[in-house]
Amino acid sequence: AKHYDLLFVGRLIKIKGIDDLLRAAAVVRKKQVELKIAIIGRGPEKKNLQFLAKKLKINSNVVWAESVTDLDLLHLYNSSRIAVFPSTANEGVLTTMLEAAACGSAVITTNCCGMPEFLKHNKNGLLVKPHNSKELASSINRLLCDTILRKQIGRNAVDSINKDWTWEKQVKKLELIYKACLKKQKII
Repeated sequence: AKHYDLLFVGRLIKIKGIDDLLRAAAVVRKKQVELKIAIIGRGPEKKNLQFLAKKLKINSNVVWAESVTDLDLLHLYNSSRIAVFPSTANEGVLTTMLEAAACGSAVITTNCCGMPEFLKHNKNGLLVKPHNSKELASSINRLLCDTILRKQIGRNAVDSINKDWTWEKQVKKLELIYKACLKKQKII
């Protein structure tokens, strides 16, 4: 059985969109009485986010942890229904998103930064607009209510990782980039 409905892992800074996640969770909470949320990370926004959770009346639904062991993190990915990464700017492809996907978590993230490089909407995850807690709430509700879709997206995410995102494939891509740069410099 899944222990958490929603999981966020990352630094608690403004560009991570955790405030949007909390606002979306407050909307979802009205329909999903037993909503359980885990927010894992530390950072300068923690007190503000905890205050927002209290203001939104969802503080009893949120478990906060500053750090966890790698084994605990693996357990969290595997025991969460949905991993949510609502970043808003200055991000590449998030390692945490790839880790969650590798564990078969259904992932929701934003269609900005580098996230769409991995995540294909309605295939191996759901994409939402940044700073749009209403759309985020709708996507969360959709996956919480549709177990078949949520599990299919999780399976597709694992397939995507195994097909295109292994370390070996990423190193090969990097090697090709370096070779192209070296050819431009006429070094090789």
